[in-house]
Amino acid sequence: MTISPARKAAFDILLRIEVNGELSSMLLPEFEASLEARDRFLCHEIVLGVLRRQLLFDHAIDKFSGGKRLDPEVRIACRIGLYQSQHLDRVPLHAIVNDSVELVRRARRSSATGFVNAFLRRHSKIPLSVDVADELLRISVETSHPPWLIERWSDQFGRDEAMKLANANNEKPSMTFRLTHNADEGILAGITGIRRSEIVPDCFITEDIGKLKLLIDSGSIYLQDEGSQLVGSCIRHQDAARILDLCAAPGGKTGQIAASGYEAFIIACDVSPRRIETMRRVLEKQGLEHIPIVQLDAERALSFPESSFDVVFIDAPCTGTGTIRHNPELRYRITEDEIRTKHDQQLRMLTVASNYVRKGGAIYYSTCSLERDENENVIKEFQRSNSGFKIDDIALPERFRTIEGFARTFPHRDGTDGFFVAKLLRR
Repeated sequence: MTISPARKAAFDILLRIEVNGELSSMLLPEFEASLEARDRFLCHEIVLGVLRRQLLFDHAIDKFSGGKRLDPEVRIACRIGLYQSQHLDRVPLHAIVNDSVELVRRARRSSATGFVNAFLRRHSKIPLSVDVADELLRISVETSHPPWLIERWSDQFGRDEAMKLANANNEKPSMTFRLTHNADEGILAGITGIRRSEIVPDCFITEDIGKLKLLIDSGSIYLQDEGSQLVGSCIRHQDAARILDLCAAPGGKTGQIAASGYEAFIIACDVSPRRIETMRRVLEKQGLEHIPIVQLDAERALSFPESSFDVVFIDAPCTGTGTIRHNPELRYRITEDEIRTKHDQQLRMLTVASNYVRKGGAIYYSTCSLERDENENVIKEFQRSNSGFKIDDIALPERFRTIEGFARTFPHRDGTDGFFVAKLLRR
């Protein structure tokens, strides 16, 4: 039997993520380029839907199999079928079951076709139950987040907030975008279903990005989360003539700052040649090819004169726990060791950056992580050795400010990705 192109692509993507550790954000565009619009949407929906509920689905699969070891191909076929039967009302059950069975056969695991068939028919419309006594483990399975991450967030924010946060990570986010350099709002005229953000100036929201494909392809609009745009919006300074963007790739916030209307000289930097090339293409597409791009290691002394910038912006490399809504597989890969490693790297970058901002100028430090060890604790440790910097007010609405003088966004509270930003003024 012929397998739906969407399900075939979704299976291949999920298998590469499972076996090779690849990323959905890289694989989806690669596979979707050859699919028709309807199949492209279904493939995207299945891949992200499965990743957001993987632990819950595996709990059901393991119960049905009696704990028997299953090949990844069999498990992925069951996950794909289970997501569709549980969450996509318009897909007929017979098509779901047949394609899942054929996917296993296509993967040369024909001996498991009976298992897949029986499992999906048993679980087609029955709500999945989690019979786990321990509350933390129950939340972990129900929300498909590793137990250590739920425990960590419970310690930082409280158990109820941790559960709300994890649930929010499994909701499909709206698509948000901004106009790029020299693009006029008139290009959106006549396109229905677009609304303005209530928290970020010049940010727009839609549920159907397909209507905007031509504008995306032409570079007239740039897809960027509300939280990310909120961070970029606070670095608009009429008196900041020289801005050093130390970790600029892929160029979203750099482009936003440059397109904000303020006249400033911006230097965009990154350490990776591949990311430098990506940033170059992103900025050129936005009409910002004039921005100088420099490859450098922000953890080492830089080749700029000291105290030569009004603003140094560090959008620091981080674990990305605030972006799990958009990158659901991250939750299964992040480790506590990685958080500690990132903390040390971020502190080194902040220390280096402190040499290149003038007196009266500011460092903006940002991450898309929810972890205090990558945010507040980095700033506090830096201040212990750098008394010449003080925490300063951030030009953001009060609702995002913390009692410690920083700013944060949260998926469950703000409907955005989770971002942290601090402003350090050099005295």
